[in-house]
Amino acid sequence: MADRPLVILGAGTFAIEALEIAELAGGFRPIAFAVSDPPVPGTTHAGLPVIHVDDLPAPDAIVVATGIVSTRRRHIVRPVAARGYAFTALVHPSAIVSPRARVEPGATVGAGVIIASHARVGAHVLINRGANIGHDDVLEPLRRSAPARRWPAR
Repeated sequence: MADRPLVILGAGTFAIEALEIAELAGGFRPIAFAVSDPPVPGTTHAGLPVIHVDDLPAPDAIVVATGIVSTRRRHIVRPVAARGYAFTALVHPSAIVSPRARVEPGATVGAGVIIASHARVGAHVLINRGANIGHDDVLEPLRRSAPARRWPAR
C-alpha cells in the first residue's frame, strides 16, 4: 500500500507526537502541519512546512490527523471536516486496542495505551501515553484522556 499524504492539524508539541505516531505506524507520508492563524511564510516544524488551513491541498489528495491538545481543537477540526477532508486515526504501534473496540477517525492514541473490548473512542479524541480505557467505556468526540497521575508519598 502506498503511503498516504498526511497533514497534521496543529504545530505544537503534541503535533510532533502525532507526527511520530504516524511515522512509527507507517502507511503515511507526512507533508505539512496546518494551523488556523496565518503562519510566517517559510515557517517549518520538525522539518515540515507549516501552512494555513485555507491552503490545504484538495480533500481527495490528503488525509488529515489531529495534533492539537487544547480545547481550540474543535475550532479547527469542524471547519476542515465541513470542507470534506477525511480524517484518519493515528494509533501508536505499542498501543493495545481490542479488535472489539472502535476508534473513530481523527482520534490519536499514544504509546502504551490499552483500549479494552467494546470501548468506543470518538472522533478527534486524544488519548495520552499509558492511559487505560476500560471495557464498554465511551469517550465522546473531541475529549482527552490521560493516565491518572500518581504523586510520590511524602
